[in-house]
Amino acid sequence: MQRSGNTILITGGSSGIGLEMTKQFSALNNTVIICGRNKETLLQAQWQVPGIHIYTCDLSIESDRLKLAAWLADNLQRHQSCSSFFYPGIERTNPTRSY
Repeated sequence: MQRSGNTILITGGSSGIGLEMTKQFSALNNTVIICGRNKETLLQAQWQVPGIHIYTCDLSIESDRLKLAAWLADNLQRHQSCSSFFYPGIERTNPTRSY
């Protein structure tokens, strides 16, 4: 993966290691999207890291996962395809399923 110019989705990107990843990838001129269950926490992260995109969802609920996938498909048309998905402690590069 190139260090900049990517579109990156970070689940749990509003706190802890996810927030630090959000800050680091954003500082490297990547388009960063974070998602999580708590809209207030997401908004706080967006205040700390201007320019990131946020989406409120609970990934343990299938309908929320499907809504996120649809939202990404609609919103990523303006950007390149999402090149990496980061979950705290796990990296998935170039996911095999396309939405």
